[in-house]
Amino acid sequence: MYGIRFLHLTLCLVFLLSHISPTYAQKKEIREAIKEIVSEKNLTLGLGIYDFQTGKSFFINGNQRFPMQSVYKFPIVLALLEQNNTLSDTLVIQSNELHPNTWSPIREDYPNGTALPLARLIQYVIAQSDNNASDILLKKAGGPDSVQNYLYRKGITGIQIKNSEHEIQSSWNVQFDNWTTPKGIIQLLELFGEKKLLNTESYNFLWETMANISTGSIKKYLPNDVIVARKTGHSGRNEEGVIAAINDVGIMKISRYQKIAYAILVANSTETSETNYDLIARIGEAIFHIFQNGQ
Repeated sequence: MYGIRFLHLTLCLVFLLSHISPTYAQKKEIREAIKEIVSEKNLTLGLGIYDFQTGKSFFINGNQRFPMQSVYKFPIVLALLEQNNTLSDTLVIQSNELHPNTWSPIREDYPNGTALPLARLIQYVIAQSDNNASDILLKKAGGPDSVQNYLYRKGITGIQIKNSEHEIQSSWNVQFDNWTTPKGIIQLLELFGEKKLLNTESYNFLWETMANISTGSIKKYLPNDVIVARKTGHSGRNEEGVIAAINDVGIMKISRYQKIAYAILVANSTETSETNYDLIARIGEAIFHIFQNGQ
């Protein structure tokens, strides 16, 4: 009887270790990989990782505020889609909403304005990171306060949205009013990835849109078949040679059954843009291999 109970306890211990130990091992591997990747780099790194399979998370500078740049277009779209807006709704775009001197493929395509389905505007905002289209959707959503209240209703306090893209373009310092912590954006990605924010049609559409964007470098060192649904954002460089933000956040599908939410936020960098993007790609590669090997 004692032998059976001892065997049962041993098997339980082995089971627990097989499920807990990789989490600690992964955290150690992540720390070591990040330390090597950012070694001798003049920048500030914010990192968040959430494993949907285990519910475990990992952060570097998890509560520090980082400028969002175009990453803030992701919560704008989420807030808008919650307001009983359908993807087939038509939005009229006036020519005076298409500001010059800002990144705007929609302005190049329709300089005199047009009318487009909401789904097409979302593609401009998420896939092409169009600044004018983003402001049009922000206005449709009720403005920054409305999006902020949406985040509060979801229990998210680690994200602040105060300004439109047009306002951000007006002055270098304005960009710092739209910020996220690694914990804040990971919390939003967690809710999105668990399908707690949108109906099925809207979720599938937004996932596919985010999975097919070409901006950023996160997939540079990943196998071609790895799916990454993401949003990127980056600032310019000021007179002192500092890049305020280069960000890449999203959900990486490690396998059919495992996915990882990640947030890589780079701030205050004096490195070249190529170095910053390669750093993000190297971190993405490390995340993939560490969690792939830990399955």
